Amino acid sequence: MNAIRIVNKNGDTVTGVCVPVRDWPEAKEEIAVWFHEKWHIPLEAYRESINDCLEKETGIPQWYVVIRGSRIIAGCGVIENDFHERKDLTPNVCAVYVDEEYRNQGIAGFLLQYVCNDMSAMGIDTLYLLTDHTDFYERYGWQFLCMVRGNDGELSRMYVHHIAHRNDWKTEAMPKLHETFVLNRSFNDVELEALRCGNIPQAMEDKWFWYMEGSTLWAHRSWTGYCIYQIDFQEDDHHIVTVNRDPEQYECTSIEEDKVSLNKLLDWWTQTPYDHYHEWLSETYDTLKKSGGKETR
Repeated sequence: MNAIRIVNKNGDTVTGVCVPVRDWPEAKEEIAVWFHEKWHIPLEAYRESINDCLEKETGIPQWYVVIRGSRIIAGCGVIENDFHERKDLTPNVCAVYVDEEYRNQGIAGFLLQYVCNDMSAMGIDTLYLLTDHTDFYERYGWQFLCMVRGNDGELSRMYVHHIAHRNDWKTEAMPKLHETFVLNRSFNDVELEALRCGNIPQAMEDKWFWYMEGSTLWAHRSWTGYCIYQIDFQEDDHHIVTVNRDPEQYECTSIEEDKVSLNKLLDWWTQTPYDHYHEWLSETYDTLKKSGGKETR
């Protein structure tokens, strides 16, 4: 389970927790009713799918809810096909819903990140989502794929999300010339989920490709593939960082400067969604300032 801090209608800060329905079987009827009331799809359809979920430890379907105390405030599912003609685009995230009083607090992004990482742990790294929304799922790392016709004959937008892996980008190994230091920093569950999703560059300004394997993060420059940082996360928050020191690949030679730079990057990378454009502007400004206005590599 993962937690997120949210504010209720009284202005009080409370905790929301994401729960896979397979870990909360005693609430299966309450959960089926909740989804039925939000989406008006026959209750029996939800009962059947949730029961199917509970009969298997992994695989499709899966269902998830966010609870505050014992109250369900958000949820979604992962099913084979969300009532559309593209049977090859599977599995599908479906029925994404956040109660109105808890919207605009990042709960949808928190839920989607949890689902993507949970499915990745089951060996499913690519998910699809059919929606009529525009400029919403893009905030959470989803990419518009194509228009798809639903079973009702109407066209909707199909999105795709992919967890980053080593072979998603052309990369170089960390060179023999490198140095290590300790980075003291804590991360909450939401931030760690963002890092685990990784980043596959989608634009020229998107200067970083990163991915995680186990508790280790590799960060590569997108244009060259050079590995600049390797972070081995530690439970005591004293993380071991390996930094590139090959002068042909990376110019910085100061651990203190690297600590500042890496902390700034982590501030950006743990946002939901990752704003690569403004990270690029910030990094470019810092580089020009450091060089006295002359652009450097």
